[in-house]
Amino acid sequence: MGVAQQAMAQYKFDSTAMGSTQVGVNASGTLFGQGSDNSISSYSYTDADFFDFTGIWMMGKNAGSTFACINTRKDEEVWPGPIDTLTRIARDPLDWNEVWIVTRAQVEAHMRDYMKDGYQLPDAIRDWPADHSDQFVQTNLAPYVDWNSNQMYDPENGDYPAFNGDKVIYTISNDQYGEHLSSGTDKMIVEQLSRLYVYDQPELKNILFGTTYFINRSTREYAPFYVGHHVDFRLGNDADNRIFTDVSRNLLGAYNDDANDEGVDGFGNTKPIAGICYLNADLHSTTMFVDGDNARGFPGSTSGFENVIDGLWTDGAQKVMNGDGTGTGSSTRFIYPGTTDPNNTDVDWNEANSGESAGPRSGLLTTRSASLPPGDFFRLDYAIITDTSDLGKDRLIELADYSRNHYRTILSQETSDQFADQSDLFYPNPWKHGQELVINKRVKGLIISDYLGRNLIQLNEEELNAKKNRLSCSELYHEGVYLMNVQFEHGNISSKLVITGD
Repeated sequence: MGVAQQAMAQYKFDSTAMGSTQVGVNASGTLFGQGSDNSISSYSYTDADFFDFTGIWMMGKNAGSTFACINTRKDEEVWPGPIDTLTRIARDPLDWNEVWIVTRAQVEAHMRDYMKDGYQLPDAIRDWPADHSDQFVQTNLAPYVDWNSNQMYDPENGDYPAFNGDKVIYTISNDQYGEHLSSGTDKMIVEQLSRLYVYDQPELKNILFGTTYFINRSTREYAPFYVGHHVDFRLGNDADNRIFTDVSRNLLGAYNDDANDEGVDGFGNTKPIAGICYLNADLHSTTMFVDGDNARGFPGSTSGFENVIDGLWTDGAQKVMNGDGTGTGSSTRFIYPGTTDPNNTDVDWNEANSGESAGPRSGLLTTRSASLPPGDFFRLDYAIITDTSDLGKDRLIELADYSRNHYRTILSQETSDQFADQSDLFYPNPWKHGQELVINKRVKGLIISDYLGRNLIQLNEEELNAKKNRLSCSELYHEGVYLMNVQFEHGNISSKLVITGD
């Protein structure tokens, strides 16, 4: 048995109520399943689950070679903890074997009471991974509000975790620690900072929002870079499931095919639905895996993983808008998109007219970035949706629209994110040699650090005032991607800063 399987049993698996659903999370960042028979993705009043497992897949190309990270229920290629930014060696996962969970109520009570005599600081706030003593590990591994503006996480003096929603789950993981037994490739050396959060609002109770940062700690540029979610749908009794894609909504979903969900593992007369919707990235591909099918089965080789991530069938054949997706027809990268594939709007290809029998459904949705340079990051925002409804996939589409609208009107504008884009805070960005960087607002201090975690510029309010909130690019010597942390009176934000040549 390989390192990945051995390690899985040692790491923390936590289950907590998130909205209307009980959610299982591994310290490695994978969701819902641990081992062969532990799925936690159910309503609080039933043992029926919506998912068996969800895990991240990544792939990057460099100098003609493929690097990948593949996570399945049986084999994981991620482990808890960050990567040393100097040696690029992963920290011992047992030292970072944690799932951090904090509620908005805990934060509000902390803000109200932290100065009172006899106040007991909750473990959830004290242990939030915003600060640590590990040298050469990124300083702030989780976002927080620096209430006392001392540039360190200091909850005893009012600091607290920063997050969206009313409850958050946070994990830190990487693909560097162990061997890649599933993908058969070299390690990507990518660190993942993931948070899942929910809102105590009736219209959002069935939506679990997520944000994951994929930070390239290697010395390689991945061009292109792919990332996505592998999903094992359960939907109670999985013998009558169907799958579909809505390309216009960046959604891969599954629904119950008949009038009820039979059996002891089923939801009964109410029909389950589940899906994942990308909020800030377009779908590149979706697929389903068909057990025992040579063309469409689960990949067993690096080339097979490359094929399905890029939108082909496992054997490299082109997916087509006809029948079971093999043979002849209009080319597509998506499984059963109906008429939502923008290149095939005149063809209605869905599972109901495919000749496919209903049954267990396992799939993959991916997005693609042109590149992921060393030290840079890719942010993926998404929504995980679950419900029961006689409307079937129409209800899933409705909830996808709820999640997309909420993201557009609220989440995409929030600034509590440790990597948020703050284009109005300073300019220009990219910053060229010979130019001045202008800080557009009154701030208490700033730090510019490189991807090794080294502070290159650190200025307080008095020093910034003396410079009239202007910096010369000559103070930094190398082109590249940097992290700029700006402190305000009651909080801080960070943003990517790019320095280019003349």
